[in-house]
Amino acid sequence: MIPAPRAQRGSAGLVASTHTWGIAFDLNADTNRLISPCDSADPRRATLRDVPDAWVSDAAAEGWFWGGSFKKRFDPMHFQLATGF
Repeated sequence: MIPAPRAQRGSAGLVASTHTWGIAFDLNADTNRLISPCDSADPRRATLRDVPDAWVSDAAAEGWFWGGSFKKRFDPMHFQLATGF
């Protein structure tokens, strides 16, 4: 696979996105928009997405991390096979 360079949002181009390596995908970007900054208590986390909880659970069971669980931003469209970013 040939990487498709893409910087992680908010990194000023210093960190490669997990999309670069083909270990991340975005789902329904038009209806699951990124909110940044966004802390874990922000009430928008419960309403600004259309990805069902069951899909998030099923993805997690297969090893995918959901971007709706990021601590400093809410990225409900995003799923990745890596953590610590």
